[in-house]
Amino acid sequence: MMALLAKEKARGLRSATKIPVQARTIKQSKILDSVLTVYDNFSVNGGWSEYEVHVSCSVTCGAGQKTLQRYCNNPTPAYGGANCVGNRISTTDCNLQECPGEQQDNGSSKTYKNK
Repeated sequence: MMALLAKEKARGLRSATKIPVQARTIKQSKILDSVLTVYDNFSVNGGWSEYEVHVSCSVTCGAGQKTLQRYCNNPTPAYGGANCVGNRISTTDCNLQECPGEQQDNGSSKTYKNK
């Protein structure tokens, strides 16, 4: 109910703000100020969802990366609220174990792979 009231007042705000400041009466200015206050009180700033795996690991072994994604919907910004701040997409390392048949290079030998 309150959100509907804020929307209705916002519609009135749009038409009231079209009146040049010099032409507004004191009553119109007070009404406009109160509508702005109500509108600001109902603004909802956005919040991030949890990260979701968007793409599986790029490799099955030998150190790969996977892409994580989150959305600005927890809650979604509304009524002039701020958007989420930060990156929507992130990457993380995955499958760090050696692949079968690979030998770690310890400085004295080379890495070998079975083919």
